[in-house]
Order: sequence, then structure tokens, then C-alpha cells
Amino acid sequence: ARQLDKKALAPDLRRAMEKWRERFFDRPVSDIMTTAPKMVSPTTKISEIQKIMSKYKIHSVLVVDDEKHLLGIVDHYRCMV
Repeated sequence: ARQLDKKALAPDLRRAMEKWRERFFDRPVSDIMTTAPKMVSPTTKISEIQKIMSKYKIHSVLVVDDEKHLLGIVDHYRCMV
């Protein structure tokens, strides 16, 4: 069986692992993916991204253009000073 540090996982992922137990790694990603991720524009200030992450208790946001095409991902490690 695969071993993961459950304390390092997001709460939703941790709940999914507990729900499906040993069948977890056989589930499709659609069962656990975020369907409405937080998005920012390339001009968003880092301080604003930090506020979003804190408010929603998330660790990453998508950077998108005006047509919502993915340009990149910013995680909380990139925002640390």
C-alpha cells in the first residue's frame, strides 16, 4: 500500500482518502479535483494573492489571461518573503 503523510494533505483530499481508503489511488482525479479554482491575472499584486490564499485557506491560485487561458500557477512558497 502507498503511504502518504496525511497531515500534509489538504482537508478535502484527506477526507477523500479516508472515505475511499485502499481504493483511493484507483479513483479518477475528477473525484478529488477542485472544480472552481481561484484565479488571478498576471498583474495581481503578490499581497492580494496572499490575502486570497489566507481567506480561502488554499495553497495555490491559477494565473490566467482575459480569456481564462492558464498562464501559470502561484503557490504559497512563491509568495513567502
